Amino acid sequence: MPFSGLARGERCFKLYTSFCLPYRYSKYSKYDISIKDKDAINKFTDTKEISDFAETEMEWAVSKQVMKGSDVNTLMPLKDISRSEICSLLYNYIGIYNID
Repeated sequence: MPFSGLARGERCFKLYTSFCLPYRYSKYSKYDISIKDKDAINKFTDTKEISDFAETEMEWAVSKQVMKGSDVNTLMPLKDISRSEICSLLYNYIGIYNID
């Protein structure tokens, strides 16, 4: 169900799927994973809430516009991510790298 609660394992899987997997797949596939606009993430007011382990992936996702934030000024990195938000991230990722 798209709006049901998530077990811890599902949350971990969703976090991994959303950021780590696309980033690592891009790196493995020799796609350009450089972060050209290092200031892109700084336009959000809640970047201090990003965990150290996810910092590179979040910075990459924002700079490549895989993640665009929940509104103009926040990313809400501590908020649970919904299934529809994951679909949006993966859709953006596929569009950026033209993956068939």
